[in-house]
Amino acid sequence: MPLPAIKLFSLAVKELIGKRIAKQVKETAKSSPWIRHNVVVPLAQFYTRSTVKIRSRLLGIGEVKSVQPVSEDRAVELAGDFAGEITIILIAAGLIFFEINRQNKKVETANDATREIIESLKDKVEELELCVKKLDLKTEKMEAEMKNLNTTLFYSKHGITSKVLSVKKEQNTEENVKSKS
Repeated sequence: MPLPAIKLFSLAVKELIGKRIAKQVKETAKSSPWIRHNVVVPLAQFYTRSTVKIRSRLLGIGEVKSVQPVSEDRAVELAGDFAGEITIILIAAGLIFFEINRQNKKVETANDATREIIESLKDKVEELELCVKKLDLKTEKMEAEMKNLNTTLFYSKHGITSKVLSVKKEQNTEENVKSKS
């Protein structure tokens, strides 16, 4: 997603969801004294103390020993804003989690396809190895036949009788039988 679309989406989430939740928290805190005193004010006090301590450390001022408590109206305002911001952060974290899962599934699918291709190639290599072995055997047989033909040609050129040739053929036949066994 391009950067302007991300900015537009985050602005829409902040305006449509975050501010509505902040408004709801503020209204609930104003209407319910129990929520205001037991949830909202302690949360706002904690938020204020934490913010002051972090800022003082970052600015190099030193450690702050005490922080003035905020008023109830300001506490309600801070709690509402805090709830809205937390909601936005949770939505962003959910979107990131969703995108990571989507990307992982995409990578897993690609890995599966790659594994299938590798298996297919392995099968083809095995087939080719068998073909090569068959061709080697055929080559050996053809070389033996060529040797016999050369021997026959040699004997016929030099006038050697057919009896020598028949003995040679019998020897070759015996060798073939032994090699097949």
